[in-house]
Amino acid sequence: MRILVLTSEYEPTIIGGLGVVASQLAAQLSALGHDVIIVTKGIKQYVDDRMIKRVRVISFPQRITENVVRYLQKQVLPVDMIHVHSIPWDDVATAVKEICKVKIVYTCHSLIATEKSQVTLAKTMQKRQQQLLQRSDVVISPSEWQKNQIDAMHLTFKSITIPNGVTILPIEPLASDKHDLVFVGRLVRLKGIEDLLTALTSYSQKYPISLDVYGRGEKQYEAQLLRMAKKIRTHKVHFKGFLDHDRMMQRIRSYGGLIMPSKNESFGLSVLEAMGCGIPVCSSLQGGLAEFVDSRVAVVIDPISPETIKESLDELFQVKEKTAERQLAAYERAKQYAWNLIAKRYEKLMKEIR
Repeated sequence: MRILVLTSEYEPTIIGGLGVVASQLAAQLSALGHDVIIVTKGIKQYVDDRMIKRVRVISFPQRITENVVRYLQKQVLPVDMIHVHSIPWDDVATAVKEICKVKIVYTCHSLIATEKSQVTLAKTMQKRQQQLLQRSDVVISPSEWQKNQIDAMHLTFKSITIPNGVTILPIEPLASDKHDLVFVGRLVRLKGIEDLLTALTSYSQKYPISLDVYGRGEKQYEAQLLRMAKKIRTHKVHFKGFLDHDRMMQRIRSYGGLIMPSKNESFGLSVLEAMGCGIPVCSSLQGGLAEFVDSRVAVVIDPISPETIKESLDELFQVKEKTAERQLAAYERAKQYAWNLIAKRYEKLMKEIR
């Protein structure tokens, strides 16, 4: 099958979970024998068309629909399927669908169409996502939680759930004296990082905790978090900024645990990746997280508050036998989400609707 993939993120330019999913899924579908063509936005001043790891990647300097479609007509089309990851490529998807008379599969990584916002750009993206949902033949959600939200919109497309996948890395023994935590995600209020910092401000233990925070957010919000971190005396907090996915996957394995006190997650890929690396997890159960996280595989933060976060840290670091038991159970559960298994579910769907 010849699959055209439209995404704003693709390796090595990965900002969040969307780019990870787009890159890993393309590689897996290619390994299954499909001809995968990635269309993305690049940083060069010309169209960069090359093969990367058996996948054809076409990077455009600007996302101008007419120019992109013209190039695709000359160099790529026809295709058998269109797979969209990113809202800004909606017009290209619609144009190619009309030309090739093929189906659009849209993997909806987060539902912004129903959010309330007064920001002009956000409102524009909400409208375009609504249009993309209406134009798609199948919409894939990474969790049943998000699928239920989409189904409540009462649109006409087919709606199904296929979870995100994970790369399984060899598990390493957990050092008993590790009290270093990692947080990986966008720095936005819904991630619960303010509650985490507040918890550390008053968390008293005989050993200091080190927290490394990976991710970026709006400058004003990052500055607020830095001010909060400076009030923490006993423990150390380091804001590490952005780290590319491959290096993050290797580095995350060195930590004593990943903490995710998120208040809203369409899926929660960083938590699953930590499980697939074999490190302990301390997580909330919000949104899609509840579909693969429970007390058998993680220390659960519920409800989310500074006090419950402190209680969770106590359990993570002091009940060591239980932490080790959860670590192994989480690793086994993550194997159910291995990328080769998830890619076969996508393949099966595309063959059915083609």
